[in-house]
Amino acid sequence: MSERERCNICYLTIRDQATHLLCPRCLNSYHRDHLAAWLLNDTKCPVCREVLSEDFRFELRPKSERERRKLEQLMLTLDGLGDTLGDWETKHKKRLDKERRLDPNAADDNPSIRRLVIPLVLSVVWIVILFAVFG
Repeated sequence: MSERERCNICYLTIRDQATHLLCPRCLNSYHRDHLAAWLLNDTKCPVCREVLSEDFRFELRPKSERERRKLEQLMLTLDGLGDTLGDWETKHKKRLDKERRLDPNAADDNPSIRRLVIPLVLSVVWIVILFAVFG
């Protein structure tokens, strides 16, 4: 695993080999719990959209009700994060479009909202998740 490998669900760097998992179809990287949470509601890889084998999905199924609740909560958190970032990006795009209409020759000096907000929001989400799991 390369040092800069990122999970294709949360986009954070995968630092621990024990939590690293590759899609058997497309070899995209995931945190094990993130892919397990995804597979609670889907049978396909989030990136390549190929159906994953029953054996692979069985390996990632929660072994207890507590583990299932933990994965469901994780998926809700990740879904909420995506919705929040999408809303922020939409608002940012509308503002930039308005500025461009007012001054079409102005340079776009504003960095993407995702580059600014994602690290901050993901840090807060992970603190909440860690507190919920280990607190």
